[in-house]
Amino acid sequence: RLLYWRGIAHHSLDMTDAALADYNASISNEPQNHYAFINRGIVESVHRARYEQALHDFNRALAMVPRDPDALGNRAAVQIRLHHLAEAASDLARAVRPRYMRLTARFYVRGGIFTTVVAESRKRGWRMAECIDLDNLPAQASTR
Repeated sequence: RLLYWRGIAHHSLDMTDAALADYNASISNEPQNHYAFINRGIVESVHRARYEQALHDFNRALAMVPRDPDALGNRAAVQIRLHHLAEAASDLARAVRPRYMRLTARFYVRGGIFTTVVAESRKRGWRMAECIDLDNLPAQASTR
């Protein structure tokens, strides 16, 4: 695990080339270390904009630990970059397990044209509660 921890140190010092080399060596020596795949994916996506490689790393980590919130959250961020909003919403829902979630993203297409995409995730059987109209509630004293 020494190479993995040295990779974290290099990464925290913004020495991304050295961090990537350490994560690669760590994965070669210890291919079941899912954290090395997650951290290599972060370097690939955040510092190098190599989203397909990052996606591959996050997928490998999730194959080992299917509900890892770090892998799911980072994969969702990459999915958003790749404009795969439904997949990103699915990953976020798996990571935090909400009863309801709505993800809205606005994309610049070109020439001043924007498009908005909305993805929702609902727990099976979940229904939105009725709205409470606060104006129609009886007035109460603020002291007892």
